[in-house]
Amino acid sequence: MKKTKVKSFFEMTADERDRQVAKYDRTIDLSKTRPLTKQQRLLHEMVVANPRPRTKVTLEVDVAIKDVADKLAKKRGVSLDRIFELGVKGMAASSGR
Repeated sequence: MKKTKVKSFFEMTADERDRQVAKYDRTIDLSKTRPLTKQQRLLHEMVVANPRPRTKVTLEVDVAIKDVADKLAKKRGVSLDRIFELGVKGMAASSGR
């Protein structure tokens, strides 16, 4: 089967964009949804209870360290950002901060 190439939203004509956006104007049929998993529910409750401001940081790390962090993130099913966040929190906790 041949895949059709999807046009960029900005390359579409106004009518094409309107048709694409109209797909999301419908109400959601809740019978076609599923409840959150326990993990998703806990994450949602944490974010709602304690929203934290975030900022972007650029880091330079050794390639070998980044590779290890990538593998660990994949193994744990979290983002690379989260791995570095947990590392900093762990070091702060061990130093008594």
